[in-house]
Amino acid sequence: MMTLQELQKAKVNLTIAREAYDQAEKRLADTLETKKAFEQKATTLLGVYATISLALSGGGAALVQNPTLLLHHRWPIWTAAALMMVGAACFAGVMIDQQYGAIGSDPDMWLNSGTIDAKDDGKLAEMLALITFYHKKRISVGTRSNKTKACLIRAGVICGVAAPLVLLALVCAS
Repeated sequence: MMTLQELQKAKVNLTIAREAYDQAEKRLADTLETKKAFEQKATTLLGVYATISLALSGGGAALVQNPTLLLHHRWPIWTAAALMMVGAACFAGVMIDQQYGAIGSDPDMWLNSGTIDAKDDGKLAEMLALITFYHKKRISVGTRSNKTKACLIRAGVICGVAAPLVLLALVCAS
C-alpha cells in the first residue's frame, strides 16, 4: 500500500479513486454492521444468562434453608450460577465503548482553499484517494474492536455451555 506521502505526490485517476473509495466505504460499513450484530447478540444473551444465574442462585439459596440437604448439594448449583455470571459479564463487556472509524470524512478536509474551490476533477480524485487512505485506518480500528467483541461473546458462550456440564459433573460426583 502507498504511504500518505506517495499518495499525495501521485497523479490519481478519478475513476479508480472513486471505485477504491466506494469499496473502502462498503468495507467500513460492514465493520460497523458487524459491531451492531455483536452488540445485539450480546444484549440478548446477557438477559438470558442473568436470568439463569439468578434462578440458579435462588435455587442454591433455597437449599440452604433445607437442613436435610448436605452442603455438597449446594455447591454444584452455585458453581453453575457463577459460570453463568461470568458469561453475563463477558456479554456486558461487549457493550463497553470501543473505537470505530466513521464512514464520513471530516468537513475540515474539504473546506479549504484549493480543495472546495478546485477547478478540475484532479482535486476530487486526490481527495477520494486520501479519504480511502484514512478509511484503511478506520477499518483496522473497527476490525480490532470487533475481534475483542467476538472473543468476549465466545467466552460467554463457553461459560454457558460449561455451566450445565459442571453442574452435572458435580452432582454426579457428590
